[in-house]
Amino acid sequence: MKKILDNSKTKYYFLFIIILISFFRSPYIFLNSRFQSEEGSKYFVYVWENGFFKGLFYIENAAGYFNLIANILVSISSLIKIEYSPFITVYGSFILILLPLYLILFRKSLFFDTDLKKYIGLLLVFITPPFVPEVWVVSISSQIYLCISAIIILFMVNLKNYQKIINHLIIFIAGFSGVYTCCLLPLFFINYFFKKNLYNFINFIILFFSTFMQFYFF
Repeated sequence: MKKILDNSKTKYYFLFIIILISFFRSPYIFLNSRFQSEEGSKYFVYVWENGFFKGLFYIENAAGYFNLIANILVSISSLIKIEYSPFITVYGSFILILLPLYLILFRKSLFFDTDLKKYIGLLLVFITPPFVPEVWVVSISSQIYLCISAIIILFMVNLKNYQKIINHLIIFIAGFSGVYTCCLLPLFFINYFFKKNLYNFINFIILFFSTFMQFYFF
């Protein structure tokens, strides 16, 4: 049993099964797409009226914070025919749902230090509260899954250089996409304080500046 769980192919099969479950959970959305609430009525309308580049810097007044990932996905969606635009936000958001699952399975971690824990962690992330209709494949709610990814990054070890760069990018996007990840700033500081290396310093600095900006708007 342990040998089967340790097999990298098993991990890919497991992730593929998760993708299939996701499709059969919401086949209509994946086949027909949709904008969900403010995603269409505010974000997309703003981009449609003001253009791609202004859309990247849109701040929804009611929310009161900057949501970079929603701006990116909605702005990209405005570049294609309007009847296909929601597919960009649906599948872009779905990739971000899969991101923490991928990180759990394929990164070495102090928290998920065995393959059995990886599979349990993956299932918990997949079926717990974020897996509700209100935040399911919606760009404005992708910040939740980015925050989960940032938490997973906190516990990663033995990273290769390209993995470190990817983690910096994830933290950057997560920090500039909502206040959830910004609340992790003390943990990233503690991580740097005890390890005192360039990788953790960059993570802390990225999150420090994104937190400063988010709470300025908030």
